[in-house]
Amino acid sequence: MWKPRPGFDLLVISGLILFLELALIRWLPAHVLFLSFFTNTVLLASFVGMSVGCMIARKPGRELRRTPILLASTLLAGTLVELFRKAVERHTSVGNQASPEVVYFGTEVSALFGKGVTIPVEVIAGFFFLLSAAIMVGPGQELGRAFNRIPNRTRAYALDLLGSLCGIGLLAACSLLQLPPIVWFTLIAVGLVYLLIRPQGGGQPVEESASRSGIGGVPLAALVIAIGLSGITSGLVKTNGLPTTISWSPYYRVDLHEHDRTIVTNLISHQRMHPRSESVRVEYEMPYLFHRATGRSPIRRILIIGAGSGNDLARALYWAPEATIDAVEIDPVIQKLGATRHPDDPYANPRVTLHLNDGRNFLRKAPSGEYDLVIFALIDSLVLHSGYSNLRLESYLFTRESFADVARVLKPDGWAAVYNFFRQGWIAARIRDSLQAEFGTEPVVLTDSPLPGDQLALDSQDFLRTNGFAAFIAGRSEAIQPLRQAFATHDNQYWVPLQPPITRENAGGFGEPPAGSGKWLPLRTLTIAPSTELKAATDDWPFLYVRQPRIPSLTWRGIGLTLFLSALLWYLFRSRRGTTNPESPQSVRGDGGLLLRSFLLGAGFMLIETKAVVQMALLFGSTWTVNTVVFAAILVMALLGNLYAGWVKPKRLEAYYIGLFVAMGAGLLVPMRAFLGLDPMIQVSLACALVFSPILFAGVIFPTTFARTPYPDRFFGANVAGALVGGLAENASILLGFQYLLCVACGFYALSGLFGGRALSTSAMKPGV
Repeated sequence: MWKPRPGFDLLVISGLILFLELALIRWLPAHVLFLSFFTNTVLLASFVGMSVGCMIARKPGRELRRTPILLASTLLAGTLVELFRKAVERHTSVGNQASPEVVYFGTEVSALFGKGVTIPVEVIAGFFFLLSAAIMVGPGQELGRAFNRIPNRTRAYALDLLGSLCGIGLLAACSLLQLPPIVWFTLIAVGLVYLLIRPQGGGQPVEESASRSGIGGVPLAALVIAIGLSGITSGLVKTNGLPTTISWSPYYRVDLHEHDRTIVTNLISHQRMHPRSESVRVEYEMPYLFHRATGRSPIRRILIIGAGSGNDLARALYWAPEATIDAVEIDPVIQKLGATRHPDDPYANPRVTLHLNDGRNFLRKAPSGEYDLVIFALIDSLVLHSGYSNLRLESYLFTRESFADVARVLKPDGWAAVYNFFRQGWIAARIRDSLQAEFGTEPVVLTDSPLPGDQLALDSQDFLRTNGFAAFIAGRSEAIQPLRQAFATHDNQYWVPLQPPITRENAGGFGEPPAGSGKWLPLRTLTIAPSTELKAATDDWPFLYVRQPRIPSLTWRGIGLTLFLSALLWYLFRSRRGTTNPESPQSVRGDGGLLLRSFLLGAGFMLIETKAVVQMALLFGSTWTVNTVVFAAILVMALLGNLYAGWVKPKRLEAYYIGLFVAMGAGLLVPMRAFLGLDPMIQVSLACALVFSPILFAGVIFPTTFARTPYPDRFFGANVAGALVGGLAENASILLGFQYLLCVACGFYALSGLFGGRALSTSAMKPGV
């Protein structure tokens, strides 16, 4: 006989919801091409589903019975999209990548080679938005009912926060152990089975009609199918008949094509392990060839950021035999593949010191004047930093402040090499401008692309079509002047032999290549058009891949589609006939002020949460561990605020609103860079106080209002709906920067203070609440 345990049930439901949400955020972009750049789609869909579920908690029936079927359908749809990914790649349009407002690496295939009909990525994202939201309706309904069964609202909200902490901790453990999706979805299935077989009585007559227990054959079969589908992309599989090993890093899915050692992340080709003896990769050799040709002193200290699978390391070890090398790589799985599978075995060399860390965080802590050469090695993560913002994993590496750190850690005659397939002339121009500003002189810009007159326009289609590669050699004026002069006096050409391997005896050089001695590739300096209209990427506005500080049309379409689909789901579920224990129209109207306040509090909290995540990533690194700790800290601060509210039981909230606005005002006035260079303990303490103090005050305001509502399910549903709007409002960071994103949060909180006050005082007098 099951005993009623509403507190434990709420804990399980809350943990399951967060774990399921995070699992979908990780799984879907790994199977649906290009969804890596739109993970907030899944996050916002989860908010919509939870909100709808909470709002229909008092309706008869049990939506949770449909959740296994919807989950299996979503995984099946994702698997089918991956199966036809070549067609998806050629026929999916992600904005206008031929002349884009935002560049998404790997999405230019349809712009260059696509033929016939193209499908806007919004259609694919919208389809999975609907599926993801529908999955969350059932758990959301259970959450609303669990809140209704616990009269003490403070205790209920504390259990919800504790459950969420358990969900984050469980996924963190899966990430730490690099467990595959079959483990995630098995845990989800266990949680769903528990909730389905447990009777739902114990508290309120409104739910007695929904108290049937038992899972049923169809939902159980659907869970088995879902687990089976999640196991397809684990371990050794066949891709186009060839063996592929699939691993799961904390950041994305990593496929290793065994036949050619190509690494693919979330279905987009990322890098290939190139042994020196078998291939010529000019980008890896370039800094050392120029260093040698200009007669510079030997390189003794090298920093490689984005060491990846080891290609840059292998070249550094060969060309700088006296150098010791710091290799920084953020992804442990990619680094491990390089350590175990790269033919040159660069990570085993005792001259290499590995740092599994965020590159910007390492740069900030590195001593001044330490390195002869700093390399940004084809840095493009192909993934967002989190589902909460438009920040990409590498965004903070390409800001003015980051390049200032590069200049600081270099020796006076040191070089910095930044190279990648940047696709667009305006991205290259933005990097050129930032390097020039921090080093005091324009960098030498090079390419192997045959561009007319060696000129690069900001919107050059030729640059994109000829691979869009550019390399920057930056340094102080006296350090790079010999290289600039060498090109000027040798017809702007350095010839590289195309027959592998490039060796010290066969390294090419300036001037004309030897006649009749094989194939040669010319490297030329490049003149990039002026870029006065481009905004510099900074720590506050770290959007290297966004052309102008305005919300792109693709984002506007996404916002419109999100609102439309959210309204559609709301209508479909609210229009179903039948309800139990209906409230009178007067009671619903009386609670309207509280619901509006809850909605606005949710929107504001989402924005200060986003600000906390991106600021702590800047200060402590964009690693998954930092993200996990920050999310957990946010929940702990909210929990402390809730416990305080339950203990003090504030009658009025004006003082807490004042504290909230003061804390947000401090966040507006004090930038994170103010803490750089301080003692580590002082830095951590001050930064956490600045970032988390608004959350503490918000954590008092919300539970105080929540404790007095007669309808906790609706109140919480309205709060989650507000988080959806806050998530959409986060796009204002492209206009304002992250520092002033708090202005939008202040607006939401100010409105929440204006609305709901009368309802709050009235509900405080209701007996039993």
